[in-house]
Amino acid sequence: MLIAQVNLWAVLAGTVSNMILGYLWYGPFFGKIWMAEMGSNRTSLTPAQKKEGSKAMAWAVLIALITSYVLADLMYYGGFLTPSKAIQFAVLVWLGFIATTQANNSIFEKRKWSLYIIGVSYQLVSLVVMATIIVLLK
Repeated sequence: MLIAQVNLWAVLAGTVSNMILGYLWYGPFFGKIWMAEMGSNRTSLTPAQKKEGSKAMAWAVLIALITSYVLADLMYYGGFLTPSKAIQFAVLVWLGFIATTQANNSIFEKRKWSLYIIGVSYQLVSLVVMATIIVLLK
């Protein structure tokens, strides 16, 4: 198992950036479109749905932390230690693992492609921001 000497503050900053970007992405930027495509809106959420949303947010923080740590670990191990190399690495990780697996899931789950585009574009921007923060705080 590869475990580099990652900067845990950089990992935490990457995690925070993911959560802030997610708030903006699924809020002011694309929230109305995303909610409509999901067949919902903010005013029609029941208390149970709001509670489930809180659980989902807790999981999202943990997932962002793991993503940030693994990204930092792989970047250090692979020597992607300049901003341009970090961004290139983040794009390749996104293309090879996120965009492709999410496309496969969308095909088999018959999900709307608009949801796919909103989700994977968020993941691309998030990985690029995380990678940039990680390398700048190394």
